[in-house]
Amino acid sequence: MGRTTSSARDPLAALLHSWSTLTRGATLVALLAACAVPALTQPVPTPRFPIVFAPFYDSPSQFVARSPAGVTILTGEGIVLPGGARLQFLGANRRVKGEGMGLLPSVTNYVIGRDERQWRLGVANFSGVLFRSIYPGVDLLYHGEEGNLEFDLVVSPGADPSRIRMTSSGLSGTRLDSHGDIVVQESQSTIRQMRPRIYQETGGRRKSIAGAWRLDRDGLLRFEIGPYDVRKPLVIDPVVIYSTYIGGSGNDFMRAVGADAAGNAYVVGSAFSADFPGAPLSNSGPPQRGFVLKLNPEGTRLIYATVFGGKQGYGTSASGLAVDSGGNAYVTGSTESADFPVTGQAFQKALHGFSNAFVMKLDDAGVPLYSSFLGGGQLDAAQGIAVDSGGNAYVAGNTSSADFPVTPGAFQTAENHNPIVSFATGFLAKIAPNGDALVYSTYLGGSGSDGIAAVAVDSAGSAVVTGITTSGDFPVTPGALQGTIPSPTQNRYAFITKFNPPGSGLVYSTYFGGTTGATGNAVAMDPAGNTYAGCNSSVLKLDTSGSLIYAKDVEGGVSGLALDVQGDVFATGSASSSFLITPNCLLFRRTTAPFWSRSTRRARRRCSRRTSPPWSPWAYRSPSPVIPCW
Repeated sequence: MGRTTSSARDPLAALLHSWSTLTRGATLVALLAACAVPALTQPVPTPRFPIVFAPFYDSPSQFVARSPAGVTILTGEGIVLPGGARLQFLGANRRVKGEGMGLLPSVTNYVIGRDERQWRLGVANFSGVLFRSIYPGVDLLYHGEEGNLEFDLVVSPGADPSRIRMTSSGLSGTRLDSHGDIVVQESQSTIRQMRPRIYQETGGRRKSIAGAWRLDRDGLLRFEIGPYDVRKPLVIDPVVIYSTYIGGSGNDFMRAVGADAAGNAYVVGSAFSADFPGAPLSNSGPPQRGFVLKLNPEGTRLIYATVFGGKQGYGTSASGLAVDSGGNAYVTGSTESADFPVTGQAFQKALHGFSNAFVMKLDDAGVPLYSSFLGGGQLDAAQGIAVDSGGNAYVAGNTSSADFPVTPGAFQTAENHNPIVSFATGFLAKIAPNGDALVYSTYLGGSGSDGIAAVAVDSAGSAVVTGITTSGDFPVTPGALQGTIPSPTQNRYAFITKFNPPGSGLVYSTYFGGTTGATGNAVAMDPAGNTYAGCNSSVLKLDTSGSLIYAKDVEGGVSGLALDVQGDVFATGSASSSFLITPNCLLFRRTTAPFWSRSTRRARRRCSRRTSPPWSPWAYRSPSPVIPCW
């Protein structure tokens, strides 16, 4: 993240009381636990994410229900559940179209393909969807209740409810349990249709009607309904609950999370699933597209979901996120789609080679302000992005392109890597605020393989990057913290490099790692210009000249860092079951899992115990201990 992660209202603190989202096959993200806030000593209930209904991208007459458990595709003929299983109404009218009911303030943006006329921006979201007359005299209404999907079958006076029959495909093990619920157990999910509530309303009062599911021998589901007044409408109201992995039927990845000054949360990632919970993609096209989700500070309402990518090639992977003080989101990653949605003022409008990096800026409603390719004739991939107070974006990653677009006077204008023994070299590019030009662009690396994983920028416009290298001749500066590595090309080693504001030289550059190597995964900067880097299980703090202030070991691996306005350090990563958690932690978990930790400047808040095996102490004394939690 850039310096915009600090604000008058601390967005990180707001996130600590927020939502919980975790993807199948993914690396990030879970509930951020406020383990260093004394007032939060009791568990806080996680708010239920409301179900949001929106028209489907390829077929506006179809709708989707979006929830943390996945995207459910809704038609008049039935339901396509997360994972692809179907619940179908036999003999239903195939020509009925959905009507959105209950307009919501959130929107969905489909930024698909090069032709802006084909983009669908500001697509309305609803609290329900109605399909009229799926059977003669029977309407179907989908809606959400406390995070669960419900469908009401409204039987008009005189209509025959016995015509309603349901079947399933892609499901097995259907049974009727002792509570009268229909349960379908699969290897990765459980789908439950609860015993239906059946009622009629008279004079504003609801009268319950006896009824239940009936599971026939042929596997058909029907409703058994007791006596009722056929002169009045009848409502049959089952509830569908699915307990499954979060994400869609494919592998979906959340790559980065951020926050704005108001405490809204932003999540960026890539979806292989057409039924990913951020938003549906398409019934056809590339298997992977990027997404950005924006949620309110409590995590109870989606503000927008933007899905982007091309219609050609393998697809788009989003990996980096930064948010500025105006709530604009900056996203980067890589794409292999020649028709990736670039805007008219883009500094690079065409795909060069097989895969290029991209950079995209979205306004506070999720609509692209600019979008551009960034790359040469081979393979290019961006991993991190930061933004300064002037709206300049700093994009970093790796490239194997000898013709990567570097600028005159940049620190390193030619790649040095040996293609026989290495794959790529790092790059850093600074993009102008309106996305129409490169302020500077430079390689960074030696003759081995090099790649930048993360970037941050200080108030003076100096960018700091970290990543991995196998180059024994990586550009380090005189007097560096670590000027050499034990075994070039044998292991991967971390580096931390700070550029001057014009990108023409290095303020400092150092290796980090012992005989077994290390990986630089995360970097952040405080208002004073000090650098914090996460390298394997170490958190380092360097001053403005690159001198070490402290280095601390955290059992596990550090994959992300952020700072709040008080200067506290938040770290995320993975840890084993012996990972140290503190007594005041919001959540306690002893299994192998992601973790969050907080390093506070207040020395009185020290860890009081160790686990077995002992938790590694920090290597250098620091004014702040690390308080891990998960």
